[in-house]
Amino acid sequence: MIWIIGGTSEAREFLSGLKDTDDIIITVTTQYGKSLIQDAKVITGRMNAEEMVGFIEGYGIGLIIDMSHPFALEVSSNAIVASNQTGTRYIRYIRNSAESEDAIIEKSMDDLLSKIDEITGNILFTTGSKDIPKFERVRGESRHTYRILPLVNSLKIAEEAGVSADDVICMKGPFTKEFNIAMIENFGIEYMVMKESGENSGFLDKIEACREMGVKPIVLKRTEEFGIDGFDDLKRVIVEYRKKS
Repeated sequence: MIWIIGGTSEAREFLSGLKDTDDIIITVTTQYGKSLIQDAKVITGRMNAEEMVGFIEGYGIGLIIDMSHPFALEVSSNAIVASNQTGTRYIRYIRNSAESEDAIIEKSMDDLLSKIDEITGNILFTTGSKDIPKFERVRGESRHTYRILPLVNSLKIAEEAGVSADDVICMKGPFTKEFNIAMIENFGIEYMVMKESGENSGFLDKIEACREMGVKPIVLKRTEEFGIDGFDDLKRVIVEYRKKS
């Protein structure tokens, strides 16, 4: 069996290009991630390294293809540990990077929080719901607006962090440059916080919207990774695996 760690648009696109998915099993961490995948066996839930070892052994996994989000570092780290413990081949798919010369680049979450603590103004956060409590602790005199997925758990995190309903935008992206511009205008945004999550993530549309509106982008840079960055190369790996198995 081939295990694809998915939940991203790339995983959906990759699977849609495969003729045979009978020997493929996909895992995602959320129901939202599951909704992105069609016509394949999908299991939802989070696993630590030990649970991944059990998963590999239980399903007879012979190949792991990690197509998780570039910032899902814990997932990838656990998968690497599990692959080493079971002797299972592990391949990481690397999403194409995208950068901006105009942005404030922060290399870690701690550096990003320090920068947020320094500035004052209307800030739009497009980094998801998980880190809202951290951002709220360094709010100062700034107005924080959060764009998050329309999920119960995301709203719960915002509510428990004390965020007003007026400062939450619940929508599913990615968003066009024009849509980002409309949000910037509506909320009087002066800074936009985002992750350097790659070309196909809506990152460049955010950057272009900021440039056009004179908004300063603040970008959390991703950790450097190594792996395969082409679908055709991944397909060849699968063909080779199937020949040997």
